[in-house]
Formats: sequence, C-alpha cells, structure tokens
Amino acid sequence: MLADSLTRQDSAATAPSVRVIVGVLLAVGMGQGLHADEDSFPDSVTRQTVRQMDDLFARAAMSGRIPAELTVSVQGNAPLFDCRFVPNVDGTAWYVLLNAQRGKMLQKDREYTQQSLERAIEQKVRIRGRTYYTIVWKQMAETETPLKLPEGKLPETGGTQPRFAQLDTFFHEFLQEHHAAGLAVAIAKDGRLKYSRAFGYADVAARMPMQPDTQMRVASLSKPITAIAALRLIEQKKLQLDECVLPILERGGFRLTARADVRWKDITVRHLLQHSGGWDRDQSGDPMFKVVEVTRALELPRPARQTDILRYQLQQPLDFSPGSRYAYSNFGYSVLGRVMEIVSGEDYEPLMQRLLLQPCGMQKTALGKTRSGDRLRAEARYYPQTGKPHTPFWLAVPATKVRRTSDDFQRVSEPYGRWDLEVMDAHGGWVSTAPDLLRLLSQTESQQSPLVSEASRRQMVKAPDYADPSRTVWYGLGWQVREKRSPDEVGRILDGCNIWHSGALAGTSTLLVRRSDGMSWAVLFNTDRSIEGQRLSTLMDYQMHFAVNSVTDWEE
Repeated sequence: MLADSLTRQDSAATAPSVRVIVGVLLAVGMGQGLHADEDSFPDSVTRQTVRQMDDLFARAAMSGRIPAELTVSVQGNAPLFDCRFVPNVDGTAWYVLLNAQRGKMLQKDREYTQQSLERAIEQKVRIRGRTYYTIVWKQMAETETPLKLPEGKLPETGGTQPRFAQLDTFFHEFLQEHHAAGLAVAIAKDGRLKYSRAFGYADVAARMPMQPDTQMRVASLSKPITAIAALRLIEQKKLQLDECVLPILERGGFRLTARADVRWKDITVRHLLQHSGGWDRDQSGDPMFKVVEVTRALELPRPARQTDILRYQLQQPLDFSPGSRYAYSNFGYSVLGRVMEIVSGEDYEPLMQRLLLQPCGMQKTALGKTRSGDRLRAEARYYPQTGKPHTPFWLAVPATKVRRTSDDFQRVSEPYGRWDLEVMDAHGGWVSTAPDLLRLLSQTESQQSPLVSEASRRQMVKAPDYADPSRTVWYGLGWQVREKRSPDEVGRILDGCNIWHSGALAGTSTLLVRRSDGMSWAVLFNTDRSIEGQRLSTLMDYQMHFAVNSVTDWEE
C-alpha cells in the first residue's frame, strides 16, 4: 500500500520524466489496513500526464488498487496515459516503470524477474526520435510450497542413556509423524536438569542438525518471563499488583485523548498479567500484528514501535470492562512492558537482563530479530508447513522517509517479515533455549535463592476473582494453572498445581511445563504446525506427560 520513488532522472520540464513506482497491498495480521480514501479512488482515468500518473500510482498502492489496463499516446512531445484500476484483492506485489529509455527498462526487468515478477503490461512510444517504455510488472501466480525435509536418518544430538531409550524413540517418531523440521527438549526433576537432546534440523537446506542448546523464538513463553520480572519489581516496591497503570503511563508521557475510553483508568497491573485488561482480539483484532495499520494511521516516518501502538490503542475503545473476564491479549503484556520500563527507569531488555537473565544464568536468551539475516549466531531457521513469499511489513513506509537498499524490496517468508517480531518484546519477542527456560523455572521454584518469594508464587497461581469456582483450570499471573490439591494441603504452593504456557508464531511452536510432582520440561520446535495443520505444542502437551512417565528412574 505505498508508492515509492526508487529513481529520478532528468526532471527538466522539456524532458520526459522517469519514475519507478512500487505498489504493494500489505495484509498483516488481523487487518488489511486499506487507506481511508479507497472508496473515492477512480476506476479509470484518461489523458493523464507523467506527473499525474506518478501521483495516481502512489494513491492506487495506498488504496489497495492495481493497474489492469494501461495505454500510452503522445501529444506534442509529451506522453499521455489512459489507465483502468481494479481492487488488489489478493495482495499482489506490482511495480511500475514510467516513461524510461531501453537501458533503464532492461535493468529493472532483470531485477524484477529475479524477484519472480513478470511483465503484465508493456507500452512504448517514440518521442523526439527516442523510444520510451512504460512497464507494469506483477508478482507471478504462486501456489503454497510444502515443507520438504531431507530423506534418510533423522539426526539426533546430545548425550543419552539406555534408561531414556523410550524418550528418544518418542521424540524421533513425533517429528517424523508430524513432518516437523526439528525440536530441542530439556527435562528436569526438582530443578535439576536430567535430559537435554535435539532431533531433526536447525537449518534444513544446510542439513544442519538441531542442537540441545540451539536458540529458537519462544513466542508467548515470553509472557511468563515478563510476569516473573514484574513480580520481582512488585517485591522491590516499584510496582503494586492492584495499582492502576494509567498514572504510570502518564508519567511516561502517554495521555488519554478526549475520545478515549474512560475505562482505561480502571486497568491494573493484575489485569495486564491475567489477560483481563479489556482487549479481546476476537472482537477488535490484535494490535501487535497491526504495525502497518498503526504506521499509516499515525502517519509515522518509520514502522510503528511498541510506544506508537500504545498511543494508537489509547484512542480505541475497550472491548469489555477491565477485570470482568479473561481474553488473551498480547497487547496487555506489551503495555506491561512499558509500565515496567517507566517504574524502573530502564529499557525493557536491560531490565530483564538484570532482574531475570543474569540471576538465572540464562546466557543464551535474548530478544529476537525479524529479518533472517539478523538472526542470532546459534539460532535455528523457521519453517511453516506451507509457505509462499509475502510483502514485508516495512514497505508500509514510503522510501522518501526511510533509506532502503534493494534487499528491502525482496519478498519474504512469513516468519521473516510478514509481521514485526521486534515490537513483540514483552509478549512474544524472546529467543531462548530449552535448558535456559528450565533454568528460569528452577530459580522460580528454588528454596535457597528463589527469584520470587512464596507469597509471590501464591499470587502467581491464584485464581482470578472472575474465575468459575467449579473449575480447576485458569490463567494466573503469566501462567496457565491446573489445581491438583488445595493450597491448604501443601507446604509449597507449586507442589499443589501444574503450571504451563505454550507459544506459537509462523515457524515456531513452544511449550514450557512445571508439574506438581517436580517434573518440568521445555520443548521448542522450529515448525509451527503438523502436516495435518495442528499446532505442534498442542499435540505434544498431552503426549509429553506419558513420555515423561515412561521413565522410571530419573536419578543418575
């Protein structure tokens, strides 16, 4: 949805103008983000000058239109254009070269052909003895490409023992049955690591085996990471669990507008942690996947960041009264991240390093990057079961506002630019390893040097006020909770319940569990779904309990 000037040549009034326009329709996350004036965009135009067409193509891209027919005539020494537009319903990427000579046309044709685009419209005219070309390239028709894995024996890495043979067989067969690229798994008992292995591939094309400590995106496992850090801030008296967050946000420069929902004043830290802040993505969409829409709505000179999304949401109505019910909210945890920054005076990542990662020894945990070329040195590649190239979200901003290289216009696999991982920090942006995640659990449950007190752990697993008292499963503070025994029957609260969380993004599926008997595990996949379309963490969750129970001796 943009028009982007890539090249400018002689702009003298007597010479033909040369422009290259790139047009794309970006459909990111929940919203299409079409420009507000799309209904007023003309279906066809006649006798337009180069300057008029230049502007019209830019508007067409912003309005979700694509040129269907284009003819060029000459009046005097000037080209005139007739053009018909149609809605770009399938998000086809398209490029236009306006009124260029042969050398420039051939240069761009080679470039776009390499990007799997083809000439859809071609017009040429003679002006003062020279030939000028106007070309429209469009993305070639594409079908989804299924994930193809290497044939032969599936690689396995990490030390094992005969008593773990059933576990090894289970993970090996799980990957093969569900056609996933790879997984890394770690299992601990009473906070001590007992099993750490990997199966399959970290990089399919390079046939690079997954390693036990391969780094992978953990998606929504970022939420318990953020929640435990928030509990530490509460213990340090920098935050209160039932404190309203709006005054804190106002200290950070955020303001409610006149049209804002007054119920923002009722949102507390507890509501953010419990997913009861008032946002329901099934009703209003997930703003953390609306970077393109927010960028355009706020007329930003670069893609929207976390703070921009917060300012945008401060203008939107809530979906329900805070604290009245549960509705999973990535945005709520993003708000929590900004609250934590304000009360601590630190940016989110260094704050998390100080509060959590360093005390736990989580040396291979860091915030991830969106682009494939920016991934961490030991990070896996990510593989959806089926994939096709997508227009990257960063093309939402015209290049007149952002310096770009030719790589910026390459289409991307969904995990590497259809959405922005870097705005997801507090709710979904971390990269970690299976052993690092168990280090977090170990320090959380530790009696000697716990990250949080027993009082905080009790708050962490406590049922929300709105929870159905007849149910034994709920979302606490950053964790799903299943009560196994009454809190009055156990000495330590975590011995009376199972806590867990899962996560998913395109090319990523994750699971982190701490069971009431002291067994805990982390499983990370670099594929999101099975070949049948089911989320891998969901398939693994139930079966993992039986796999762990199959080991009768966990002691060395």
